[in-house]
Formats: sequence, C-alpha cells, structure tokens
Amino acid sequence: MLISPFHYIFKSLRTPATNLFAETAYLNLLLLNQFTNGTFSDLAYNEASAATVQTLILVLNGSLGKLLPPLLDLLYSNCFSQEEGTENTLPYVFQDNCAQRTLEVALSVGSSTFYDKAYERLFKGRLVDLCETEAKFAVISLIGGCKDKEKFSEIYEELEPNFKRFLTEGEGGIMLAIAKASQKLVTKQGNFLSKLLEFSSCTDPEGNNPCLIQSVLRIQASKFSKGSNKITDAGSQMVQTLLRFNKPIKMINSMLSLPANELRDLFCDPCGSYVMDTFVSSPSIGEKSRDRLRNKLKGEFAGLASSEMVLEPSIHCGQYQTSKQKLLLVKNYWLRRQLLLETNGGQLFLQNMD
Repeated sequence: MLISPFHYIFKSLRTPATNLFAETAYLNLLLLNQFTNGTFSDLAYNEASAATVQTLILVLNGSLGKLLPPLLDLLYSNCFSQEEGTENTLPYVFQDNCAQRTLEVALSVGSSTFYDKAYERLFKGRLVDLCETEAKFAVISLIGGCKDKEKFSEIYEELEPNFKRFLTEGEGGIMLAIAKASQKLVTKQGNFLSKLLEFSSCTDPEGNNPCLIQSVLRIQASKFSKGSNKITDAGSQMVQTLLRFNKPIKMINSMLSLPANELRDLFCDPCGSYVMDTFVSSPSIGEKSRDRLRNKLKGEFAGLASSEMVLEPSIHCGQYQTSKQKLLLVKNYWLRRQLLLETNGGQLFLQNMD
C-alpha cells in the first residue's frame, strides 16, 4: 500500500519547513493514488504523479539524503523492475515516457547500490538497443551517474563498437556523456581521443591537423539537430571536455593548427567562445601551449575584444599571463582603441581595462 512506506519516510522529517513540504507531498501522493488504482507501482507511469515523485527525489537528495534510499528502493522494486512483455521487447520502464524520466532522475542522484541494481537489471547487454530508441536519454543518465571506473569500463566497451555510428547518425549526446564520464573518472581518455582522431580521418597521429577539432565542433547532439556546417553546443562542450583530459595534447595540436582567422572566428562564436575560456583555465594545459595560442592570435586580439562573445579581459590579460605579456597586450589594445570604440563589445572591454 502507498500509505505505509510514505508515512515512514515523511514522519522522519523534523524541521517546520520540511514538515510542511512532507505533509503537502504526502497528501498530493495520496490524492494522485486515487487515479492510479491504489497501487504504488503505477505512480511512475502517471504523468502527474511521476512529476511529483521526480520532484520528491530531487528534494530528498539535498539535506534529507538519508530518506532517499528507501524511496528509490520502493521505486526499483515496484516500478522499475517490472518484467518485459516478451523476450524481444525492452524492459517495461523504457516503454513509458513518464517512468523513464523518473528512472533518469533516480540514476542522476541515486546511491551506488541503486545504480548497480538498475544497471544489472535494466541496461546491461541492452545499451546499443536502448540507444536506438528514446531510451538513449536514460543511457546518457546512466553514463553521467556512473561513479565507478570498472562499471564505466563495462559500459564503454559495450558501446565502443558503435561510436562511429553515433557520430555519423547525429547521436553526439551519447558521445558527449562518455567524454564527460571519462574526464570525471580519469579513465579511457587516451582510447576515446584516439577513436575521435580515427573517425575524423586525421592522418597525423598527434593531431597536427585541423580536421579533428573541425569534426568535433560540428557534432550533433541528436539526429533532429540542424545546421551541420556550424559549431554546435554539443561540439563545443565536447572540445571543452577533451581539453580537460589529463593529456589533451592531440586536441591542443589540432586547435592550434587552425588558421588564425578561423581561430578568431571560433572564439567569437556564441558556442565556441567557451572553448577559449576552457583553454586558458584548464589545469591540464601548460604555459607553453598558452604561449602558442597567444602567438597564433597576434594581430587578432582587437577583433576578439570587439566581439560581445569575448568580453572578459582576464582571457588575454588575466592571471594566466606574466606582467610582460599583459603589458604587450594592453599596448596592442590601446593602439586599436578607436576600432574597439566602434563596437559595444569593444567599449565594454575598454571599460574593464581601465
């Protein structure tokens, strides 16, 4: 019954604010239960009740974290682990949008115990099939919620044969999730970069060719994305993540092999501007690489400062540069102050320089 487990959870709340939330959420769930035939297992499969459950999961994940495992255990036992309809169909939770979204939220904040149970029961051996349906978003949540290197290695190896298909068919969201997990868990980074180098048809094993960064910047987050010839948000995030890898030299080489004007255009792009922020702040990128970037951009600084996408003077004159370098750059900007005053971005930049 619904009343028993939620009564146990909510009566443990102590502070007035959380008590008010608990009572409200509890009453809402009781009311919603009337529309789900009185069974706890239906809560994740009803649009209104699923939204309430998802919100409750996120709230309990804060200062009330001890109350989250009992709720996730109930959801796993009663909602997520229902049997498939036939041998050829995916688990039932992936056949309902509401239940799947609830599972995604649970994976993003759940404990290692819940994660392992969900992975073994629902995902293992099915990852490729799931990526071909709307359940790919659950796979992305699974990858993002992984906290164990060995478990991530299992997921990586199951998906690796399909990396090229994910990229060519516009499923870059999956590849971005893998890149971020590789960076977070510090594993599979070299292999992942090598795969991207291979798929970009770059003949130089060290990445001394712009083809790597050019192909990565245009990765599509989904097959429904448009504008394949422009820099995408997913592509920009991918480059930023690769620049945070422990040894990002291949991406650095590819980026610095771009012509100066293309590099300037990249940094002035709404999505690409974040790549510059990452390049100057990543702990994995040394001063020699930053010097190479500054040398590459000689003559382009005024154009960068004129862009509303590159307003922070710290990018060029900040904590990552020596006093001598700052002086040279300030002189460069000052000689071109009239050009900068002609644009909103340039005016804001000069104001920050004062």
